[in-house]
Amino acid sequence: MSAHMAPAPRLIPPKAAYDYEQWARYLVHPELLSDSMAVALFRAPLFAVPTGVSRQSSQLHMVEEFFARQIAMALAALPGFAQLSHSGPSSD
Repeated sequence: MSAHMAPAPRLIPPKAAYDYEQWARYLVHPELLSDSMAVALFRAPLFAVPTGVSRQSSQLHMVEEFFARQIAMALAALPGFAQLSHSGPSSD
């Protein structure tokens, strides 16, 4: 998919994420939920947990590096997401 056809990630309320309930139940520090976010790409909202307390970093794995970069940039301005790293196949 070319960059001009790719949808931009949308940041939406965390409870809209498909996996919110699972993470909310198992998160060791539930206070991180207050700064969490859902990220929708291709209509699939997924939960994003910020760093904080004992959570020192976050990592995003995606099949396409282009989308991982887009989501990392969208989250970077939010508290707790500045250190987000991303990975995907190399775009050589």
